[in-house]
Amino acid sequence: MADGTDGNPPEKMGHRDWLAMLLLIFSVFSVTALAITIIVKNGEATTVMSAVLPLLGSWVGTVLAFYFSKDNFAAATKSVSDMAKQVTTQDKLATTLARDKMIPRDKMFILDSPETEKLNDILAKLNADKRGSRIPFLGNNDLPRYIIHRSVIDRFLADKAMAGAQNLGDLTLGDLLQDATIKQKIDQGFATVKEDATLADVKAEMDKSRDCQDVFVTKNGGRNEAILGWITNGIVEDNSKV
Repeated sequence: MADGTDGNPPEKMGHRDWLAMLLLIFSVFSVTALAITIIVKNGEATTVMSAVLPLLGSWVGTVLAFYFSKDNFAAATKSVSDMAKQVTTQDKLATTLARDKMIPRDKMFILDSPETEKLNDILAKLNADKRGSRIPFLGNNDLPRYIIHRSVIDRFLADKAMAGAQNLGDLTLGDLLQDATIKQKIDQGFATVKEDATLADVKAEMDKSRDCQDVFVTKNGGRNEAILGWITNGIVEDNSKV
């Protein structure tokens, strides 16, 4: 029976709890009455000890086993369920092809902006497109360059404003990429997999870097190939549910 220490409200006593309590009370009174009877008739303590203690032990063991069997069974069931769920999730990802769940190239919001383009203009294009908050940047022949989350741009502009910058509207993509910390995160922010990869392969690539939340699908899995589609960490999480 939960006591509320795990953040959940305490459970009300059910039939099993009341039955266990009644059995315990009945056991105590019965054993006490038996002990008194033996003492009155025989008056020997050794007789009481030899007759009462085994009976008391049996009763207590029975009651405790009855009372805790439900919690033990529930804990064991939960443990097995968690293990089964983990295995099932991995199996599901391993049998789901990335190309079946990816965002196709023709449905992606793509920018091929030069580094001289102003960040405000990039955000305006993202707002007008209304397809999320991530911006994949591609080079010639649809080669992946990097992917930038809007939150990165917003924080960069906020930091500049806090530092007293007066030219926020003039800041460019190049200015953003000159920040060493941001540039490192962007460089590690995406990976690539081949077109016959599974979502398990995608997740494995994402797990290699804490900054990687996006994976591009290319024919042979190289960064020097045109992208076929795009997988986000959200897509992986949605397809992990069982």
